[in-house]
Amino acid sequence: MLSGVVLVSLSNQAFSQSLTNTAHIKTDAGAYIVCPLDFKNDTTGNVQNNSNIYVGGNFVNNSAFISGNISNVKLDGAAQDIGGTSSTTFNNLIIDGTDNKTISINTSVADSLVFNANKILIANNNFYLLTNATIVNADNSKFIVTNGTGNLIKKSLPFTTDFLFPVGDALNSYKPAILNYTGIIDTFAVRVETGVNPTTGADQTCVQNTWLIEESNTGGTTASLNLGWNTIDEGTSFVDSIALLWQNISGTWTSITGTPGAINNLPATNWYHVTTGITDFSAIANRFIVKTFPPPSITTQPTNQTACTGNNMTFSLTATGMGTLTYQWQENCGSGWSNLTDNTTYSGALTNNLDISNISLFNNGCLYQCIVSNAGGSVTTTTATATVNPIFNIPVNAAICQGTTYTLPDNSTVSVAGSYPVTLQTINGCDSVIVTTLTVNPIFNIPVNAAICQGTTYTLPDNSTVSVAGSYPVTLQTINGCDSVIVTNITVNSLSVAPAGITPSQNPVCSGAPVSLSVNGGSLGTGASWIWYNGNCGASQIGTGSSISVTLTSTATYYVRAEGTCDTTTCANLTITINTNLPVSVVISTPQTSICGGASVTFIAIPVNGGATPAWQWYINGVAVANATDSIFTTLTLANNAVISCILTSGETCATGNPATSNTINMQVTPTVTPTVNITSNPAFPVCYGTTVTFHVTSANGGTNPTMQWFVNNNYIVNGANYTPANISNSDQVYCVLTSTLTCVSNNNIQSNTLSVIFNPLHVLSATQQAESCHGAGDASINLNITQGTPPYTFHWDYTSDNGTATTATAANLHSGTYNVTVSDSKSCSVDTSIFISPEGTGCLFIPTVFSPNGDGENDILFVYGSSIKSLLLRIYDRWGNKIFKTDKQTVGWDGTYNGTPFNAAVFVYYLKAELQNGSITEQQGNITLLK
Repeated sequence: MLSGVVLVSLSNQAFSQSLTNTAHIKTDAGAYIVCPLDFKNDTTGNVQNNSNIYVGGNFVNNSAFISGNISNVKLDGAAQDIGGTSSTTFNNLIIDGTDNKTISINTSVADSLVFNANKILIANNNFYLLTNATIVNADNSKFIVTNGTGNLIKKSLPFTTDFLFPVGDALNSYKPAILNYTGIIDTFAVRVETGVNPTTGADQTCVQNTWLIEESNTGGTTASLNLGWNTIDEGTSFVDSIALLWQNISGTWTSITGTPGAINNLPATNWYHVTTGITDFSAIANRFIVKTFPPPSITTQPTNQTACTGNNMTFSLTATGMGTLTYQWQENCGSGWSNLTDNTTYSGALTNNLDISNISLFNNGCLYQCIVSNAGGSVTTTTATATVNPIFNIPVNAAICQGTTYTLPDNSTVSVAGSYPVTLQTINGCDSVIVTTLTVNPIFNIPVNAAICQGTTYTLPDNSTVSVAGSYPVTLQTINGCDSVIVTNITVNSLSVAPAGITPSQNPVCSGAPVSLSVNGGSLGTGASWIWYNGNCGASQIGTGSSISVTLTSTATYYVRAEGTCDTTTCANLTITINTNLPVSVVISTPQTSICGGASVTFIAIPVNGGATPAWQWYINGVAVANATDSIFTTLTLANNAVISCILTSGETCATGNPATSNTINMQVTPTVTPTVNITSNPAFPVCYGTTVTFHVTSANGGTNPTMQWFVNNNYIVNGANYTPANISNSDQVYCVLTSTLTCVSNNNIQSNTLSVIFNPLHVLSATQQAESCHGAGDASINLNITQGTPPYTFHWDYTSDNGTATTATAANLHSGTYNVTVSDSKSCSVDTSIFISPEGTGCLFIPTVFSPNGDGENDILFVYGSSIKSLLLRIYDRWGNKIFKTDKQTVGWDGTYNGTPFNAAVFVYYLKAELQNGSITEQQGNITLLK
């Protein structure tokens, strides 16, 4: 144990057992510390390692352990652990010895992690490779076991370079991941877990591991990923030749596009697969697996099919497999296999059922098979044969005499002409059809219907004549061996009787009015109709039937007669007289179409062909006005955009366009409004004395250019929408008078509200000051005295004190110069002033005790201050007594670094010796605090 000392510097040291440090250890470059057992840096200890530490037991760090940039720590014992309460950053960490190592706390390596033997188990802790760190000698027997939630983390992964993450989920399970990426500078965390998580639903098609790979700055990444595994890790359904990387994105496993297949990777692992173009390693997309798609499996093969010509045929199969299955049926009719597509003959060519419609003898003997595919490959069914048997159609022509029968091939009989198909005995499962076409020749009692007019005769087939209605049979010569008897049925048609006259529905009539004309008397014979004419009988036919309707515009004569099968009668006629039509119209007017709301307005209607007793109805917006039934209409209640109209109903007999609707009048009614006016001030009262105030008007119903008259204490001042007075006094009374330019207002010259002027008084400042005791001493001060105004007061100085912005009436620790301050009272009234502190002529020596070299431009360099220094010597030491800075020039200061390396926050010791211009020599020493 090392204790009770401030600093121990070691060159070469071996300890027989354990080393427990409670002091400060600093090792020189090239030195060795050898601990056969544990190395422990206790809570009160501090280690600056610039050399080599060999540990045979556990490495325990409970305090500060600083690794120099050429230092090494080697673990060369049996089962060893890196632990403690403080995380350790090693420069070079060497893994050696006879057994595997563990870490019990987050651990980092700055330069290299060297595997000479064994493995590191990180459990739930992270192992960090810093920006420049590399891994040396890692392979399938020397790697990092991610046996918990801990990750192997590489800071600032190199661009466009393969970087190996030598990880595995168990001591005998090496599962390396290699990343090669471009994008923004990024940190990657990698670990591998046992099993597939989350499950894919077909885990046995996967390597039985899950890689978790996550970046710290998502976006802008394009990477290739190489994952390695061994045959023993593969699931029972895994197929190396169709391996792919899969990524879980937001809970869903998705294959990554790439060339499927595993590549031999001996001796590192049995296999690996690499995929490019991965762009997302975020927290929702950080899980990767190696997975395959096995080809489909045919569970039911297609079988041979037989059908008759013209029937349908179906080939079917049943297949199982992962993902989406696709189907392609093929046909071979002697010229090789060809893919089928759906058309009028084939359907289902891309499904598991192929249908052939209206099959022909061409398909007889053709072979059929189907290729079933998925992402894992394809499989072809066995072949099936199509057998197509013919169907025979035999035509037969036959003839019989009317009244006899014909015996068909199936021994049934028919007696009517037509086509008769008969299905005969089955041939190869297909029936043959005999189609008999039967002709029936006429015989016996052929009927003939004939008609004659009353008073005429009909000649029969034997040339005899008859004039009376009845049936007359005549036997004729044999036709096609069949005798025929023609029976003539005679009908005698009657004659028509001429009409006695025409009866009208009205006569005379108004022009354009319909008139109904009816036949008076007479009768219709066989097949006869009443035919109507215009102008003269038989000239221009205008209708048929016992009555017609006509529309006339001038006087005209109409005719009617009976026309039938046997005769045409004489015409009856009638002349219709027409009266002239009178068009009806009405026009309305008013003296004015623009009024103010509530004004009275009168409308007048002027009729055309209104007759002796016209009827009136006035409308507003299409709604009838009650009791408005005269030609003059007056109202007081019109609204804006009201539409006025009138309807005239004429008393004339032949009035047209009756009733008539007038023109419309659109009324513009302007509402009568009351103007309003209100004034405000900006800023609002009360205000600080001397503040410029502007008064603003807010008005309504003032028109486009209202007049605004401003009054102060009842005296007219000026016109305008705004008023900014040049001189105004406390308690002045301000108001405005508005004159509207609108036409329809209830009254005008409206006075606004009145505002009272209220000023808050300003405070008065005076200052007392104390100059520096000597030039550069920085011990001057200013004290402000305040009268008037309204306390409490707030202060804002234009400089920053050691403890923050100076906000009090007193400013201390000042150098000579000018200082500005703003003082505000509780009414927000502010006064600015400047105070000048004159410099002192006598110099003095001064060095700050605190500085902050953080690059903010303030207090970044530590200088020696004083105006009468002839020469000086300044040295600065760290807490172990090492000299880290010296200067003999007042213009050269310390920037907080040593050999270009910046220090962290700490306390340092200084020694200062100076000779002043008056010949006196002074020496100082003390502490300097470096802040970050």
